[in-house]
Amino acid sequence: MLATRERALPFLGSEDVERLTETCFHCQNCLVACPTKVDVPKLVLQLRAEAGARRGLPITNRLLGEARLLGRVGSFTAPLSNVVMRSALVRSVLERVAGIDRRREMPPFVRGTFHGKHRAGGGDGTIRSVASGIEGDRDIGALPRVAYFVGCFADYYDVAVAETAVSLLADRGLTVLLPEQGCCGIPHLVNGNRERALKEIAFNLNVLAPLAADGVDIITTCPTCSLALRQEYLHQWDGEEARIVSEHTYDILEYLETRVGRAVPAPGSDAGQTFGKEGKISPSGRLVFKTPCHLTAQGAAEPTKKMLARLDGWKVIDFEDSCCGLAGTFGFKRRHFDLSMRIGEHLFREIARARPDLVVTNCGMCKIQIEQGTGLAVRHPVELMMEAAELSSEQAVKK
Repeated sequence: MLATRERALPFLGSEDVERLTETCFHCQNCLVACPTKVDVPKLVLQLRAEAGARRGLPITNRLLGEARLLGRVGSFTAPLSNVVMRSALVRSVLERVAGIDRRREMPPFVRGTFHGKHRAGGGDGTIRSVASGIEGDRDIGALPRVAYFVGCFADYYDVAVAETAVSLLADRGLTVLLPEQGCCGIPHLVNGNRERALKEIAFNLNVLAPLAADGVDIITTCPTCSLALRQEYLHQWDGEEARIVSEHTYDILEYLETRVGRAVPAPGSDAGQTFGKEGKISPSGRLVFKTPCHLTAQGAAEPTKKMLARLDGWKVIDFEDSCCGLAGTFGFKRRHFDLSMRIGEHLFREIARARPDLVVTNCGMCKIQIEQGTGLAVRHPVELMMEAAELSSEQAVKK
């Protein structure tokens, strides 16, 4: 650790160290399990950054690190981009040139991103946008304010999650701010591009730190984004900005359960709610919850579990110790695809054995892997919460 901190790293060429840095998922599970809390993930990121600086980065790492750029281009050109990405010829070329495995199922891009829609003045008025810090936003009123850090997945691939999250926050009397934001930086960090990651981190801190200093909490729907804002920024950035952003960052369910009130039942209901496939209400069923590794690493998984446990008539099966195997950009790479799917096999078998009516996870990457490995649709917990709120309102009207 000392050698790493001093940037010496004389052991960088060691075969064992190379294997460690190549195959580490950055899932943080070793840190959670280690009784002495040796921060291996932090060490691995330092080693990758040093290796990248010395040798340069392969095109695969550079490309997959640019999650936000890829999302913007893909969304801007959708649906054409989705047609192109389904082409066997394109996928074959992409595999040979960029090292992205042709077998990896890609999530479709959404035309019209969440951020673009609301920054352009669209939406239903529940979002108040701030371009930088809190300038021009002093007279919002007495409503408590939160800032939504959307994340690349909800912005470019799963806009429904972002829209639902904002509705849930607004329904609970919160003014939702949509700050300018870059990628959280994790894709760059895990691919050894610390220089690019620091640019994203600096941009985000410049916008988010003034908000946090003014008492605005930062809400995420992506466990990896909240891990970055809470923990990684503290490792990568020397300064008060990282600390204050870390202290004010919450997973959305954690925030609703611990800071606002129980997520389920929603206000006005006197019972837990139930949900079926494709958003339809059903009386009972079996629900599998895949706890994201990055949510566990933050100690923020319990609020989601408590919410799910209050769904009357549902048997909730929690898979916390089974990694899905995708590990962010890891499972997209040709050299890692087979290993990624082998790691996920245990989880896939257990899910199939459970015969669930519904599969739920907070993580977009887990969603991609589980859907490919099982053929089952996977939903975000906030979508269930919204159904609970809607059903609760219907029941209240009938009374």
